[in-house]
Amino acid sequence: MGRPESRRRHRLWTLLRQHSRFRRDQERVKFADVRDGSPAAKAGLRAGDIFIEFDSKPIQNLYDFTYALRSRSLGDEVLVKVLRGNETISASVLLTKRVE
Repeated sequence: MGRPESRRRHRLWTLLRQHSRFRRDQERVKFADVRDGSPAAKAGLRAGDIFIEFDSKPIQNLYDFTYALRSRSLGDEVLVKVLRGNETISASVLLTKRVE
């Protein structure tokens, strides 16, 4: 069985994946879908937004995003920046458990 910290990070990543789907777009991370009521939706993020920063860490690919997310915990509020068209949008996202 894995270490508790490793399990916590896996659960956090799983929860985020359940809230939103991502796809690679020219080596960037783009929201393919944002579910109603999810932390991303509550923060005003939309399908098509491209992650450029998560918690002051630049995001250039899915690995960058995964690493940045794993450094945080459920209940943390993080500042994210996304590119929407030609506009940079900043939003505060509260990392929470998925609500059925």
